[in-house]
Amino acid sequence: MMGKSKSMKGKGALIITGIDEIDKALKDFDNKMRKKVIRRAMRSSMKPLAAEIRDRFPKDSGDTAKDIKLRAGKRKKDTLQFEIRSKDDNFIPKFLEFGTSSEDGKQWIAPKPTFRPVFDEMGGYAKREFSRTIKDEVDKLNKKGKK
Repeated sequence: MMGKSKSMKGKGALIITGIDEIDKALKDFDNKMRKKVIRRAMRSSMKPLAAEIRDRFPKDSGDTAKDIKLRAGKRKKDTLQFEIRSKDDNFIPKFLEFGTSSEDGKQWIAPKPTFRPVFDEMGGYAKREFSRTIKDEVDKLNKKGKK
């Protein structure tokens, strides 16, 4: 499996490419079924990361941690995205993750990262779970005879 993590403007990304056995297994299915299998695998592999982020997130009332969700991202031709993020109007997780400072550089809130450490610790798990789930889904579909 050729997987790598990369950072883009403060965002973490798990990019999974070149899994020959999965590519071969999925090529027998139509495009709609392929996307369905991949979406299921991505969602199931990312749910534990989202849960861990919520568990580790500093809690006052707990409302901010509840705002952290796994969401489908923008779709592109050959790309499916899932994001673990807070609501767009909730800036507290962003302030805590990256910290804040004034224009003159004075630190107001020191960064207390939660997203990045979980991503770094559990990214390998998510990749393995993704591969395992795809194999399981393909096996189920082959047993049912649906292609």
